[in-house]
Parts: sequence; C-alpha cells; structure tokens
Amino acid sequence: MPKVILKTEADDPLPRILGRYIERSLTIACLADNRTISGIVQLLWGLQHLPIIFLLSNPKDFPFEWALSNGFLHVLALNLSNGELYTYLPYPTVQIQQLESLSEYQRLTQLKNLQRHAVHITVETMAPRCFHYIDRRGRNVYAGYMYKLLHEFIRVHNGTEVAVLQDMDPIPLDTGLLMFKRGVIDMAPRIIHPLGWVAYYRSHVLFNVNGYIMVPWAEPLPKSLYIVRTFESSVWAVLIGYLLLAIIIIRRMRDKTSSLAEIFLQVLQMLLQQSLSTMWHYTQGLRHVLVFLTLFTVGFILSTMYQAQLSSSLTTGLYKRQINSFDDLAHTDLKMMMENFDIEFLMNHTKSGVIQPELLNIVLNRSLDEVFYHRKHLNTSYIYQAIEDRLRFELFQQRYLRVPLFKQLPEVFYQVPFFVGMRHGLPYASLFNVYLRRIWESGILLKWEGDAYFEGIFSGEISFHTSTGLQIQVFDLEFYYCTYIMLGLGWIISGIVFAIERLLHGNAASRVASMDLLSLNVLQNISLLTQSIQQLNGLYGMELNVFLGFGHSSDMLAAIRQPAVPSLWIQHLEIQLMLEGNFSSRTLTIVHLEDAPLQATLEYLRTWLWRYQHLQVLIIYPGDMAGLLKIFNYCWKQGMVHILAVEPATGNLYSFMPYPELRVLSLTSIQEYYRRTRAMLWNFQGYNITTGIAYNGGPRCFRFRDSHNRLILAGYMLHMVLEFIKHFNGTMQLIYITSVDQAIGLLANRTIDLLPYLIVPADEYYQSTNVLYLENCVMMVPSSRPLATFLYMVRPFAWGTWLTWLLVLLYCSGALLVLSQGRLNPSAAFLEALCLALFLGIGNYLTRGTPSPRGILIFVLLTASGFILTNLYLAQLSTSLAARLYEREINTVDDLPGTNLKWYMIAYDAALVRSQFANRPNVIKHILVGSNEKTDDLRRELNTCCVHSGYEDRIDFILYQQKLLRFPIFRKLPEILYQQPHQIPASFGRPYLQLFNDFALRIFESGIQQKMKSDSYRHGVQSGQIQFNFRDRYMEPGQALEPHLVTLTFRGRSQKSEEKTQSKSEILGS
Repeated sequence: MPKVILKTEADDPLPRILGRYIERSLTIACLADNRTISGIVQLLWGLQHLPIIFLLSNPKDFPFEWALSNGFLHVLALNLSNGELYTYLPYPTVQIQQLESLSEYQRLTQLKNLQRHAVHITVETMAPRCFHYIDRRGRNVYAGYMYKLLHEFIRVHNGTEVAVLQDMDPIPLDTGLLMFKRGVIDMAPRIIHPLGWVAYYRSHVLFNVNGYIMVPWAEPLPKSLYIVRTFESSVWAVLIGYLLLAIIIIRRMRDKTSSLAEIFLQVLQMLLQQSLSTMWHYTQGLRHVLVFLTLFTVGFILSTMYQAQLSSSLTTGLYKRQINSFDDLAHTDLKMMMENFDIEFLMNHTKSGVIQPELLNIVLNRSLDEVFYHRKHLNTSYIYQAIEDRLRFELFQQRYLRVPLFKQLPEVFYQVPFFVGMRHGLPYASLFNVYLRRIWESGILLKWEGDAYFEGIFSGEISFHTSTGLQIQVFDLEFYYCTYIMLGLGWIISGIVFAIERLLHGNAASRVASMDLLSLNVLQNISLLTQSIQQLNGLYGMELNVFLGFGHSSDMLAAIRQPAVPSLWIQHLEIQLMLEGNFSSRTLTIVHLEDAPLQATLEYLRTWLWRYQHLQVLIIYPGDMAGLLKIFNYCWKQGMVHILAVEPATGNLYSFMPYPELRVLSLTSIQEYYRRTRAMLWNFQGYNITTGIAYNGGPRCFRFRDSHNRLILAGYMLHMVLEFIKHFNGTMQLIYITSVDQAIGLLANRTIDLLPYLIVPADEYYQSTNVLYLENCVMMVPSSRPLATFLYMVRPFAWGTWLTWLLVLLYCSGALLVLSQGRLNPSAAFLEALCLALFLGIGNYLTRGTPSPRGILIFVLLTASGFILTNLYLAQLSTSLAARLYEREINTVDDLPGTNLKWYMIAYDAALVRSQFANRPNVIKHILVGSNEKTDDLRRELNTCCVHSGYEDRIDFILYQQKLLRFPIFRKLPEILYQQPHQIPASFGRPYLQLFNDFALRIFESGIQQKMKSDSYRHGVQSGQIQFNFRDRYMEPGQALEPHLVTLTFRGRSQKSEEKTQSKSEILGS
C-alpha cells in the first residue's frame, strides 16, 4: 500500500493532500507533539470526511470537541497501552464511545441524523435563489430554489434551521465573508465566486453557470427621420456626387455662359422623373441623348426604390441600432451599472485579455441596492449584468410584452461554478454532498427552480409589464419635421448658390476646382500579414489565433497588429503543446519559418495539430520554391491540406493542390484560397483510398458473387465509404481482413486508410471518425427448449410436495397398522392408505362394521386430502399438456452460471469482456476462446451448444435468419454488456478525414445510413450469409406431444409408434 510519512519536527507547516487518489486515503497521526493537531487541519484541508487514526497514550484526554469543530467525523483513537479503540458521536453533544471491534466504527461514524443541531443559513433576497414575502394569511414565507435545497436538507436530516443576519438584505459581500470566517454562517443559498477558498469552502460543483449582459431593446426612431433614413448615408453621398458630376458634365458640354442653376434644375427634374423641362434633348446631339437616358434610368430606379423603402418603413417601423455583441457595447452611449466587486472582477478580466478593455469606459459604479432596484424594475436607462438564473428570472417580467424592454446578449460574460458555500470544517459537508448530487440527478433542483417563478409572482418579485395600446398614426406632425427642416435648408443653400453665382459670373472657367470624392485609402497603414490574418479570420469565423514563432522569427510576429480574436503565443520549441478543447474547431495557426529550424518546427506543428489536421495554417516562408514544395509535401503526408504560404518580401500567396499529384498553386488573393478550400479540395481526381474489408462482416462490410458472377460489395459501413469515394471522385483499393489484430496492424502502419468495421478505439494505433451514436454489445442465448414428455408426470407438483405426500402416506399406513392390532400386515395397510389418498373406493377396512372414532378421523383425513390432491394433480397435468413446459430460461447474464453453456468468443473480445466483467468471476469461467472463423461459424449457424455475444447490428443480422420460424432458436437479451462508439477507424494523417466526418453526419441525419443497413439484409440473403433453412424443430410432427400420455407410459414400443403416427395425421389435418 503506498504511504507518505510526514514529520512535524520542522517549523514549516504541513502541505495539503491533493491528487486523484485522495478519496481513499487513511491518515495516521501520533499526538506526541501539539504541532500535530494544528498540522492535521492544514494537511486535510477540504478533506475532513476522510478517516483518521490518532495514536494516544490516553484516548480519553483526546479533544474530540476539537475534531468536531474542524469537521473530522471519522476519528478513531487508539490506546497504545492496552489497544482499546475509541470514537465519538457528534450530536446532540459529543459522546465518547469505546469500540468492541472495528465493525462498529463504520456504523457509529456514519452521520445521518443531525439530532436537532442548529444549522445557520442566510435568507437574503437574491431571487430566484432565495427570497421571502408575506402571504395572504400574514405568514412570512421563504422561497427560492437554493433556499429549498438547504431547507429540505435540514428537514430530512433532522436539523434545526436558524436564519442569521436577517436585518441585512442583501448581505454585503465583505460582511458575508467575515461571518463565514468567524463560523457564524454554515451555508449560504447564494452563487458566489471561489475567491481562493479563503473565507469559505464549497460543496460539490454541479455545473458552470454563465454570466450574461442584458441591454435595452432598440427604441423606435422618430418619424421625422423616416424621410432621410430610407437610404443609407453612403447612398445619399453617392447620389449627391452623381448629381454634381452630371451638372459638371452638362456644363462642359454647353457654352460657358449657360446658367449653373438652370442645369441643376434640369438634372434634378430628370432624376425625380418630372417632365417640366422644355428642352428637346434629341435635337442637341448624341451626347445629350446619352446623358438624358442615363439620368432618366437612374432617376427611375432611385425614385421607385425610395418610394418602396419609405412605404415599407412606414408599415414596419424603423428602430435605433441594436446592441448585439460586446463590440457594440463599446460604441453605445448607455452606461453599465455595476457594484464594486463586479467592477473589480471586470478589471481583472480585461487585464488578462478575456474581455475587451473598452467595456471599462461604460461602467457606472453604484451601490448594490441601487443596482438591484434598477435591474428589477427593468430601467432602460442602463445596461446590467447578472448570472443566467437571475437574468432569466427578471426578464420573465416582460413575458407578455409585444416588444420586450431588454434582451440578453448571446456572448458569455463570465462563468462561475455552481456550488453551495460552506464554512471551513463543516462536519456534515460530506452528507450534504451526497444529498446535493441526488437532488440534482433526480431533476428535483430544476423543479424547484421552476417553482421559484410562481413564488416570485406571489411575492411581487415578478411584476409583469404590459404593452401600451396599439396606436396607428402614420402621418402626424412629427413626420413632417424633417421636411420642414430640409425646405429651410434648401432656401438657405439656394440663396448662397445664387450669391456665389452672381459673384463668380464670367470667371467660372478659371474657378473650377478639381475634387476626388473616392480617393481615400483606408489600407495604407496595414501590412500584408495583418491583412491576410484578418481576412482569414473573417472568412472562416476564427475564434482563436495561435502564433508559432521560434528563434528570431518571434520578433517579426510580435510586430503584427493584434487581431480582434483571442491569441496564443508559443515561443519555446522545447515545450510541446497539443491543441485540444471545445473551441479548437475554429483556430488559425500562424507559423514563421525564416530563422526557426525547419524540420523541428514542422514536427512541432504536426504534434500541435495532432487531432485537428483540417484546421487552417498560415505559413510565413521567405525561401525558394523547392523548399516550399518540400514543406507542402510534408504537410500533405501528415494530413494538413488547408495550408496558405505567404512570401513577406513580395506578398505572393501560395498553396498546393494534392490531386491527382501534389503541385504548388500561385494565388492572387485570400478569396481565391477560400474558393480552393471550398471547392477544389472536394474533387479527389481519382486519388486512391485503401479500404479494408472482412469476408463475413455482415451487415457492416462483406462481398459475394451474384448469379451473373459479378463481385458485389455490401454492408452499410462499407457503402458509406464507397459513396464517399464516389461522391468526391476518388478511387478505391480493397485489402481483405481476416482478424482484428491484422486490421489494427494495417491501420498502425498506414497500409489501409479506412476500415468499415467496429473495433474498440485505440489512440496509440489509429484514429477514428466522429462518433455518430453508441452501439450496444448484447448477448444472444438459446431459447428455452420443451421438457421431455415423460417428465410431465412428476412436474405438476414440486419435489417438496411429493416428499410431503409420501410422508403422509407412510404416517397413515403406520397408523392403520397400529389400529388394526395385527389384522393388517404392512403391505395391506399401505395399500389401504394409498387407495384412500388416490380417492379410490377399494379399501374397506375402515368402513367395515362400526369403525372407531380414530378410524373415522383417518378415513376423513385421507379421503379429503386425496380428493384435493388428485383433482389438483389432474388440473396441473392438463394445464401442462395444453401450454407445454420448458426448461429454465436465461434472462440476464447472471443466469449463465446456472447452466452448462459456454460463452464462445475470439481472444480480442475475451480480453475486453474480462476487463468489463472483472467483478463477476462466475460469468468469466464460462468464456471459451476460439478462432475468428470458428466463432463466426457457430454464431451464424445458430449453434445452441453455447451462447454468443456481439454488437447489436451484427446480432440483429444473424437473428434475421429465424424470421420465418414460429419459435425462435435464439433470442437477444435486453441487458447491455457494454457500449462501443459507432465510428470508422482510420489511419493517422488522413487529409480527408474532416470531409468524411461531415459526409457521414449528413448520411446519418438524413436516414440514408438506415436505408443502407436495411439493404445489407437483402445482400445478406443473396450472399448466403443469411439463410432461412433452419427448421422449426419443436413444431415438427415427430416432436408433438402425445394426447394419451398417461396411457403411453404403460404401453409397448409398437403401440407407442402407432399413437405417434395418429398424432402426426391429426396435426397435419389441423
């Protein structure tokens, strides 16, 4: 047994016990030194429920009250002088108990009854976790799902609930932490942050709860803005620019003395589709006609679109910009109301880079009471944050609103583990953990959370908001505000233009100013690499950027502007990391290969993307084309196909095309690379994929020759692979597999790519596709057989009944022999008793003359029992002949040891079953190991000499052979032996594995896989793997029950055969 010895001689404090195996550890302490007592608390911090043995010279002097105050319940004190054992009972007072044996220790220290012990909890208002109200009868009612959790625990375990700090509502965090430290609070119905477990400890963590932000719903725009909001500002700018450009062009086409205002009005009339102009454009030449057609067409489109957009806006309404993400929060004018603790928590998250630092600019510091008040009343002047249960509770108030007041942002603000805070050294913490887990697993906690909403309505914590009446006022005075403003601005601008034209008349040619409206270059300060990373993040929706920079290349990567998504920097080649986690499917890896060792960096990249070879990789490589081809060749062999290489000096982009042979592609833009990953890689162009196939692997994969001698490949898993290869224009090569060990070896050395067969996952030899579902391993056992007909004579009664009847006969025979006083011999007495017991009126001794009272008693006793037993026997025998009797049936795996059947399987499955059934040695004794061929033959031939097991699809395929039998030969047990993920094994580094995962998921979700599975049964019949030539043995005429069974037991062989022939003809006739 592993052990750790700690000495308290040094002044340093003892360490804490941590690790995986701490739940089964025993602490032995010798209290020769007072430092041991103080060190035990530090050593077993958070593990007070573990057993402790104290070695003492006088256990009665041991401070059991100290053990109870620190939460040590399983304490055993050993007297070193005489070997006596002591423990204690904690409640209602500490009682020292001497143990006669160690068996009493477990019973005495198993705490289940708190004996009315006071449990101090808080009852602050923190809906829906805990709140209180006065009901209609004037009673103070406490509610909330976390309060009910603690309340029911105290009630079930016979404790006394004591509410503390009732005058504080809510309790400030600093005060609560101080009360936890002093031991005033035992448990609190409140979700709190871990805070290093300094002031309190926790129960078991059930799950993580998310913190979200609730923002006001977008308000309607004033109707006065509907006229200008029909088009966006960019459209208005283009329209004005287009108008000015048309004026300039027409002015240059005419003489210099033409009126600028006249030209402006003519252009405006054509754009607005107004026929007020008296100019005949076709008389002005071809250029005027082209200008007229252009302005007329643009004006027609714009005016029609404007009217449609305005009509749609008046119908549906326009709203202000909606806040949909954290990035939108940084640009809003609203403030997020928070209290001090939440602000400090937000600052820590911004420093660590988890949350955008711009959110600190909108924080408004207020007290906890003020935050609760405004958030409860859904004040739309502020933004709020809260944990999801509290947020759902408060947003429930807008359930009946036509347009909600607030919405919850989908992004997670933070996460907090869900636990119940406890003071350090709580004795019944382990008891509460067991209770908490059962309440959660049974769904009662969710039921209490739902009940909290009804309690919130009763208490007034939830007050439903109502929508105002529907008011339809489309064209009111507010609608024309913008029109009046535009009219006034038009008058002012027209006056200014008139004055300028009068001042500058005659000098307009020299005063024309050149302008370029679209000469802004917004990308002048952005480098090529930053551009590439941002475009890849946008196109593929990246959630994480990983920079691999070793050597001097890390300096160049550090100069790249940080992307908006979270980033991870890896700069040490010696520390090998591997990508794993929930957000790994949207990761971009950036690698710089200038000064870093090439081969070592590529090997690091391969290990980094060991399970995610399909992810995007951006390589910065300034080398030649030969080196780039070598890099692409290495990545292709490792299954990495989404590779984009950037040459920083020239800005050239390169990738590779692997089909039908690897070649370098020169790309012009990121969009072209995006099209390559979306379309070009979906065509294998005849690329070969090697697939393993079993000879008799139905219904998963098998082959056979049809009536035209054509090779047919069948099986639903093989068909999935075949359809994948066919759909993506590939070719296939088959390798036949004879055993599981051979298949694992071929997968490990990458001889075969895919194996459409179910085998146990082994990450050290091969990888697998995504799991579609769990396949059950079940057992098929022979159906119970009918008993032999000669046993029907003795089966109506049990052996105990027969023995009792025989003892009664012997007793009554002896009684008759004694009462006859020598007139009957033993044989005559036995026959007399037997005649009476069989209800046969042959015996006349007891009825001859005047019988004595004892003789009458024996006669009545034997006659009554004989009447009952003979009628009961005939009824049972008649029922057995009509319904048949069968052997004992196997209903579970545990029934197997009661039979002489063997469990036949291959060595690979035997090793797996022995590990799964290690606690059932009687079942393991029936395992019989055989070869693959012998095991498969016995199973397919439905050999009843043994039981068989296999995955459910295989068992159903085999049992389909008895579909036409009235009484099945085998049946499938409902008990699941173990489960296996349904996935297809694949060798390492297959570049199309992610593509196959998507294809297999669509095949499964669309039901095509189920259709393939049903087709495999038809192919099984055609191939001969499913045969219907099994006979219904128990329905054959030769096996029918003889109707005159009692008579046949006393007849000869020839007469018995005649009765069989007669029975055969009767059955055939029926």
